Amino acid sequence: MAMRVTVANLSGYTVELDIEETDTLSSLVFKIADVFAVPTTQVGLAHGPRRFTPEDLQSRLRSLGVESGSCLTLIQHGLGLLREDMPPTARVVADERANYVDPVTGKVVVGKVTYVDPAMAGSRPPPSSAVPSFRSIPAQTSKKSKRAKAPSPPRSYAARRSDEHISHKNESGSSVGALVLAGVVFVLVISVAVWFGFGSYEVTAVLADATWERSITPERSELTEHEGWAPPCTPYQYRNWQRGDDVKWVESQGQRIHHYEPIYEDQWTVEHYTEQVVSGQQQRCHTAQVYSHTDVLQFADGTSEHRPVYKDEQVCTMEPTYESVPRTRNMRTSVQVGSDPIYREYYRWAVYEWHRLRTVIASGRRSDGGNGPYWPDVHLGRWERANIRSEQYSLMFEESGGRRLYTQHVDERQWRKAGIGDHFRLRLSVFGNLQGYDLLSEEA
Repeated sequence: MAMRVTVANLSGYTVELDIEETDTLSSLVFKIADVFAVPTTQVGLAHGPRRFTPEDLQSRLRSLGVESGSCLTLIQHGLGLLREDMPPTARVVADERANYVDPVTGKVVVGKVTYVDPAMAGSRPPPSSAVPSFRSIPAQTSKKSKRAKAPSPPRSYAARRSDEHISHKNESGSSVGALVLAGVVFVLVISVAVWFGFGSYEVTAVLADATWERSITPERSELTEHEGWAPPCTPYQYRNWQRGDDVKWVESQGQRIHHYEPIYEDQWTVEHYTEQVVSGQQQRCHTAQVYSHTDVLQFADGTSEHRPVYKDEQVCTMEPTYESVPRTRNMRTSVQVGSDPIYREYYRWAVYEWHRLRTVIASGRRSDGGNGPYWPDVHLGRWERANIRSEQYSLMFEESGGRRLYTQHVDERQWRKAGIGDHFRLRLSVFGNLQGYDLLSEEA
């Protein structure tokens, strides 16, 4: 029986050697030294960050009870070196030689040690983002086996449908959000383009006419009677001259109902309801993955890996059961049983107030050739005044060619400055509204 192994130096150069049943450790050391042209003292076994010389290997074989120096025996029992990496409480249940391709890493497995760690008893597999867990699967001894991912437990149909629904919902939500955002951006771009690029345009026009209007609204002080809850002053204040000059008289009309305040009374009623109480217990079971053992894989390149293996196990727990029990309780509620009238003093009074009279208006056009703006004549009588005044001035532009008329309200200074026949440049909005004007003669 023979075995082909891969030997590598520190520079990464590898050579495959055939080990026969008759080869001893010493002959193998000489073979390796001859291939790499190095002294025999530089040949050893690498395990992770540690290095072992041939003497170390011989002593470890003797500690394992292996007297023979066969290299095949070394490979078969040398996995005992890996036990130094196991937890102190670990219990080895299998120590075997292997020769297959690991489906996870794609490396060649030359040995496997199986142990049980009591500290991990009852533990569950770590989350998917952590180190992957493994189930017990038959070793693939075929040389043509390809690298594959770690097997995962099958998912139910409902779980797969739920994932598909969530994925479709997320994709739909993202699409709708993108469309809404694109629509908002499009509207903003169009609005800015319309405002700055097409928001206004200019035409030339001539001042066709100018109009003005002034008005005065006279007022008269008249004695007015009122009644209510809040007079300008009380009769007592009126008698003691604690009043305004416009108050003529104040009289009390006695107590009257101002509003009503509700009267409440506490009443007790019986309320029926149900309450959930514990009636017993029932056993609920489900299938879960729990720790089974750990496999230590020794690869042909000298590295190793500890893999915890989990098995499906039925986990049962006792959960309480509930039942609905009818109950009654006394409830206190406030019920309105009536209302109390609230009285306050009611008054009548008379005060002098200003009342507006008919408005007097004066207006005109510059094209009529009349006098400029003036205030209309108002004849005031006793207890009358003329404090309310208003004025309005307008310019009427005619677009060149007589296509349209535009009216612009201005102040008195602008109205007097503009003359009939003057040419202006008008700024119009996209809707044809007059936004402003400039006198062409001033620019020239």
